[in-house]
Amino acid sequence: RLRECNWEASVEFEIPKDWLSGVYLGKLTAKKEGVQSYVKADRPADVVSEHVGKIGPDDKGFRVTTAVTTKDGKTVHVTDMLEVSVTGAMQPAEFRKTVRDLVNFLDYVGEPIKQKRERLGFWVLAFLVIFFGLSYALKKEYWRDVH
Repeated sequence: RLRECNWEASVEFEIPKDWLSGVYLGKLTAKKEGVQSYVKADRPADVVSEHVGKIGPDDKGFRVTTAVTTKDGKTVHVTDMLEVSVTGAMQPAEFRKTVRDLVNFLDYVGEPIKQKRERLGFWVLAFLVIFFGLSYALKKEYWRDVH
């Protein structure tokens, strides 16, 4: 739930025109206390569509290549680098296991009835095979005298 405080702006930042449209998130950190705060800024859309082409590991992070189509019909290929700024507390193998568990959990939450549906699918296909066999035998019996 969003609650608006209606505070007056203490800092303003204008998003340059050459930046792509979208939502930008800024992270502000107080020097003395280290308290962090986030601000959101919108830029009007001048992008019609954006398609992620390739995501691949690099020596510093992940390289993401996207194709961006603007309002005037131009397609621009953009390559961004998602860099690891702070090393995590997990070892790489532990991180991969955690991500795999998280993805499996999200897959289950997205469709919790999936396992039941897949088991039921076997019985539906078995019924169709048996029904087809009986139908074919009945057709052969009816048409036996005609041919």
